[in-house]
Amino acid sequence: MKKQIILILLLFIGILLRSTIFYYLDFNISPDFALIMLVFFSFRYGSRTGEISGFISGLLEDFLSLSPLGFSSFIKTVLGFLSGLFHDRFVMDPIFFPALSLIIISFLKGVLSFLLVELFHISISSYSAFSHTFFLEILINALLAPVLFQLLRFLLDRLLPERTAL
Repeated sequence: MKKQIILILLLFIGILLRSTIFYYLDFNISPDFALIMLVFFSFRYGSRTGEISGFISGLLEDFLSLSPLGFSSFIKTVLGFLSGLFHDRFVMDPIFFPALSLIIISFLKGVLSFLLVELFHISISSYSAFSHTFFLEILINALLAPVLFQLLRFLLDRLLPERTAL
């Protein structure tokens, strides 16, 4: 229970950073901190944690944005599940693996967003799939991922120490 509360709080902080501070800094693009955290949590704890974290962070994003309720939660749930499939399957290089995984997951986020918008004829004014800002967001997420992965690893190792068997 403690783990879920800490993960949700960290995701909420990531969502607030993007929707408040970076929104008012007058940048056209901002990193998706919650997505980077979601991918890290999924890699570290598996698909179940990825799905739950993705659903909750997506729902929080839906409440804070103009997107329809369920839009971000569906996308983040799918991405959390897919990321969690790679739990304990790779040795995580501290730089290349986080960057590459965020390039792939950010691109999948854009594809899923595009499909939902087209399939359900959703009108989202700030949405622009496959534009230059979309690719810049992918680049920013990939550059920020190694730093944030290391920070999260350090933080979670202190807050949630692994139990060892006796």
